[in-house]
Formats: sequence, structure tokens, C-alpha cells
Amino acid sequence: LKDGSIKEIEHVTDYEISKQGNQIAYVIAAPKNNKQVKSGLYIYDVLAGKSKLISSGKGTYKSLVFDEQAKQFAFVAEKYPEKALSKPFSLYYYDFVSDTAQILMAN
Repeated sequence: LKDGSIKEIEHVTDYEISKQGNQIAYVIAAPKNNKQVKSGLYIYDVLAGKSKLISSGKGTYKSLVFDEQAKQFAFVAEKYPEKALSKPFSLYYYDFVSDTAQILMAN
């Protein structure tokens, strides 16, 4: 972190750091039979020292991207059951002001 401290988060499979370094988006894939860890996409606010879950559930999250000012965030995700034959991805948009993630485009 900016102050030189270290923040360790287990089970992270992907992450993206905003240009200013004040926001970190990361994906957690909980191990099977572990009820203490919640799968999903989180955003860590470096200044506040807190994480927020913005999309919950197992699935594949990728193409994590912040805008230049880290006021908006986009990602693609598929949240279909593991045995599903087709797993289309959806494009999501997260707005920090309204604190909502919404699907912009679904396949």
C-alpha cells in the first residue's frame, strides 16, 4: 500500500489497480466446502482500508477496468452453473456514486 504496509487477501484469482492506486478490484474464488470465504468481485478502498463486495457468487470474472479517475468500473462475468453447456459472459458497469453494478450487455 502507499504507506508501505502489506494487505494480504487469500484466494484472489485476478485483480486490477486504479491508475491513482487508491482502488483495487479483486476476484475471490472460495475453496469448495469453505463457508467462511465468499466468492465474488470486491473493490478495496486503499484510503479507507475497507473492501466492498460489488458482485457476489461463483463464476468467472475478467477484463476488470477502472476509468481514469476511478469513479467508474467495468468487468465481464459469467455466473452460470459449473455444468452448464453454454457459459455466455455479460458486461457489467459499476458506478461508485450510486453504488450499483448493472448489466450493460448480456449474450
